[in-house]
Amino acid sequence: SGDWSSDVCSSDLNEGQSGPAQDLWNQVLDTEPLSISAHSGIARLLSGTQGSAAALAHLEAACKRFPFHFQLHCLWLQYVNDEPVDRRSVVIDKLLKIDSTIAWIHREKATALYHLGEFEQAARWAQSAVDLDTTNSANHTLFGQICNGLADLKNAEAAFRQAIEHSADDSDA
Repeated sequence: SGDWSSDVCSSDLNEGQSGPAQDLWNQVLDTEPLSISAHSGIARLLSGTQGSAAALAHLEAACKRFPFHFQLHCLWLQYVNDEPVDRRSVVIDKLLKIDSTIAWIHREKATALYHLGEFEQAARWAQSAVDLDTTNSANHTLFGQICNGLADLKNAEAAFRQAIEHSADDSDA
């Protein structure tokens, strides 16, 4: 009936404790300290039993231990998604230090800056995302939305046209 580790995790979460499941994940981390599955499992358990702050603390500590582990930082970014933008920005900046050539991270940076009210910088990061991956409609859409917010209608229209050209299914364009 399914994966035994999932069964243990589910049973522990239903009882409101991390118990044996966390012990098992910790054993995995002892032998495979870079295991994303183990860090993800522990973060889920902690989030479900002790709250999101405990999961965030675990992931932050793991990222401090392994400052160049891209996937681990991506997992941390998933967990800070509902946190204040300035806290999210810290993780985005760490991801940019690891690999600044990924358009998705540039989009994340642009979005964070936009929410912080730094519209001109947001536009530069969004344009950078477009430059890194000209075929991704999400990059053009974000750039268009930011340009529209800056009342730069010419660039907004051009960006939305590019987004539609690359993906007619992009409902945001």
